[in-house]
Amino acid sequence: MKVKVIVELIVIFAVLAIPAEVYAAGFGLAPSFIDLKDLTRGQSVERSVKIYNNQNQPLELYPDTGEYSDWVTVLNPDGGEIKSINVPPNGSATVILKITVPATAANGEYEIPVYFGTKPPEEGTGIGVQAPVKVFLIVTGQQRISVKVMSYEVSDTEVGVPARLSITVMNDGNVIAQPEFKIKISKDGSEIFENKTKVKIPPREIEEIKLSWDTSNAQKGNYSVMLTVDLDGETVYSHEVAFKVFEKGTLTASLYLVNASLNKYLEVGKTGKFEVFVKNTGYIDYEAKLRVEVYRDDEFLSVVQSDSVWLEKGNMAPLTAYLLFDEKGEYTLKPVVVYAGKLAILNEAFVKVGVGTKTQENSEEKVAVKARGFEAFALLTVVIVLMTILWLKRR
Repeated sequence: MKVKVIVELIVIFAVLAIPAEVYAAGFGLAPSFIDLKDLTRGQSVERSVKIYNNQNQPLELYPDTGEYSDWVTVLNPDGGEIKSINVPPNGSATVILKITVPATAANGEYEIPVYFGTKPPEEGTGIGVQAPVKVFLIVTGQQRISVKVMSYEVSDTEVGVPARLSITVMNDGNVIAQPEFKIKISKDGSEIFENKTKVKIPPREIEEIKLSWDTSNAQKGNYSVMLTVDLDGETVYSHEVAFKVFEKGTLTASLYLVNASLNKYLEVGKTGKFEVFVKNTGYIDYEAKLRVEVYRDDEFLSVVQSDSVWLEKGNMAPLTAYLLFDEKGEYTLKPVVVYAGKLAILNEAFVKVGVGTKTQENSEEKVAVKARGFEAFALLTVVIVLMTILWLKRR
């Protein structure tokens, strides 16, 4: 009985003494773990990895360094960078892993997987397989982690329209910084919303961080938002800003038509598109949609609409309606952009639909917007003022 135990222990130790390898679908990697201990920023080291092909046919593998592509380079034994490795049947091949710690890397422990895998077959069933070599290292050395908040703005909004926060931050350190942004929104001294997010910022880079708060269930009134920026467990910035939530429809919404394009000649049964680029030039975010009424011989036929697009103030987006005609003829299109409860009327357009038409013309032109509501009232006011000034000059 004792002899049996001793034999089993000898077998176990013998297995543990074998160099670490990892196998996957007919190939193996040795070693499967590389421990590099302490490295400093900018330092490079090289380690060899042997690949075994246990099949009776050639094997082609592709290295994948993932998010650590700026850390790891795969080389052949002569030092040339490679994108794939050919391993002979029942044979082996050697590659070199060159690990270079970026100058922007922060101090700490890193586990970097370098995958070697086959490509899936182009036809038929099957999948590609992968096996990793894991590289462990610790980055040490003097580092300077610092971020500076350059601006912090919060805009007034309406009920149902998100309140948007804009923070401009500069990383003035020498390594990648990951500041955490925490916002707390309060009304009448009571906290009603809290959120936090982390952002990676490279050294000497300036990033604009945009956060928002959904006001769908908010009440109109005065609010404040406290922004706190933490870096490595320490608060580096804290500031409170007041803003207002108005009743829906209080803030001015306006729209500018950038351009419109339309296929003027279409074939029966083939789809064409009417595309309009619009820009939100108002003081509030809103939803916009293109609606096109279709007529033939002054007879109303149908309405075609685009998908709704949420347009933040200052941003531009396309609105696209798709047209399909079952009969040949000449059609009149009356397009309208619907936004924030208002209408922007475009000029009428015409489409000729035929059978076997080869000519496809696509014209883009600036189209004036005949806005209703606030814009129309403002235009009328300007005209009245100008006429008054002219009459006074004549007097």
